[in-house]
Amino acid sequence: MTISAKTVGICGTNCYFVTNQDQTVIVDPGDGYEILHQHVKENDYHPVAILLTHGHFDHMMSSLELAKEYDIPIYAYEGEVAMVEDVELNLSAQFGTPYVGRVDRVVKEGEILHLAGLAWKVLFTPGHTSGSVSYYVESEKALFDGDLIFARSVGRTDFPTGKEEDLLLSIQNQVFTLPEDVNIFSGHGPVTTVGMEKKLNMINRYLSL
Repeated sequence: MTISAKTVGICGTNCYFVTNQDQTVIVDPGDGYEILHQHVKENDYHPVAILLTHGHFDHMMSSLELAKEYDIPIYAYEGEVAMVEDVELNLSAQFGTPYVGRVDRVVKEGEILHLAGLAWKVLFTPGHTSGSVSYYVESEKALFDGDLIFARSVGRTDFPTGKEEDLLLSIQNQVFTLPEDVNIFSGHGPVTTVGMEKKLNMINRYLSL
């Protein structure tokens, strides 16, 4: 498995390209279709799916164009569809570019998605939004967590459907229970590890570790 990333849009959102067996899964394609499309062409990727960790505009504003270009489905949590489709909830209206997204296939907590020859486990990780999920590829020790936890920081909870208590529980029960050498590929900022965040993340003072 190989992972490449492009950071796009006014929020500096990380879009990941996960390639295995000559197939690529695109995670959180934000606002920068031309950049992302060019990256696919330059690397001769063959996209098979788009995974959304949550419904905020900066994580999905290239999803419709990429889905159309490569005839691939868009996945998101079953409880996040309303946010993806609502310009107020997904925050796109507030930033001047109303965007109505689409979900082709809903995922559920604990579901295993078999994409690009890899098993992607869906972890329900609400807090940043009520329908946020993380995708865990256990065989590759890789977690794609959107805006749940970052290097030394965590996602905001003051947007629609966000809840601080849920965020704390998601980090403690879903992320910090993973092996410490699991790499965390966040929606913003650098790659980190579970072990590093258990030691240094600002949120630790609020958790019962």
